[in-house]
Amino acid sequence: MWWMIGASVASCFVVLFLFGRRNRIGRFARYVAKRTPPAKSLDVAIGHSLCPDDAVELERQLHRLFDNIHRTTVTDVGAALGVHCGPGSLVVATQPYTRPEIKGQSP
Repeated sequence: MWWMIGASVASCFVVLFLFGRRNRIGRFARYVAKRTPPAKSLDVAIGHSLCPDDAVELERQLHRLFDNIHRTTVTDVGAALGVHCGPGSLVVATQPYTRPEIKGQSP
C-alpha cells in the first residue's frame, strides 16, 4: 500500500492511498495530473526515499501527461520526511512557473 500526504501552510494530511503493486507510479502520476490546477508552465519537484529509479520513472510519466513542464527537480527527501514515509516513498510538488524579475528590467 502507498499513501500520499497533502500539505498546506498550516497542516499535513493524508489525501490518497494506492493499493496494489500494479502500475503504482502511473496511477500516482495520473492522480497528480488530475489534481494540478491548469497553468501556462509548471515547475515540478520529485522527492524519493531510497528509490531513485522510481523517481526517474515518475518524472517520465509526468512529462508524458504534462506538455507544459518548465523545470523538473529530482532529489532525495532527506531524513526528516523519510522517517515518516519510509523507504520507497515518492513525493511530488507542482507550482506554476513564474519568470524571475530582474531589477531595472520591465516585464
